Amino acid sequence: MFKGRFYSKPIEDDNQLLQAMRYIHDNPVKGGRASLLEYRWSSFHEYMTEPQITDTSTINALLGSTESFYRFSTSGLPNAYYIKTGRSISEQDYREVAEAALYPLRCVQVKSLEKPPRNEARIKLADIGLSLKQIELVTGIPRSTVFKIIKKGRN
Repeated sequence: MFKGRFYSKPIEDDNQLLQAMRYIHDNPVKGGRASLLEYRWSSFHEYMTEPQITDTSTINALLGSTESFYRFSTSGLPNAYYIKTGRSISEQDYREVAEAALYPLRCVQVKSLEKPPRNEARIKLADIGLSLKQIELVTGIPRSTVFKIIKKGRN
């Protein structure tokens, strides 16, 4: 939301719609602008009350109730939705995207896994668009090792 004014990305399924909605609502909070309920330009409050200008029917149908919407929006679970602005995921988003990709496994646990699942996790992080440096930062595994595993795993 704060990365560029005219960026668009097609929404392909219901899960992606929910994640994109959470991403949009979370942006002012992550940017330190306000809480979910305080940010006046957000549609979040329209989902929590009687909507005035926002069509909330699709999201409400997917989640079932205002309470479910609130739980989903404030769950604290990592959000897999991000806007790819270059060859890799932005410095702002990569940690949350990595956690979401490996969930319920935490990124800090990758280093202690047995070799096959550890290598699968590294490859998965590369496949979603994390750079070698970002994989090193979230897992604690040197990027030279990550590079070798990814190269070997993709051949």
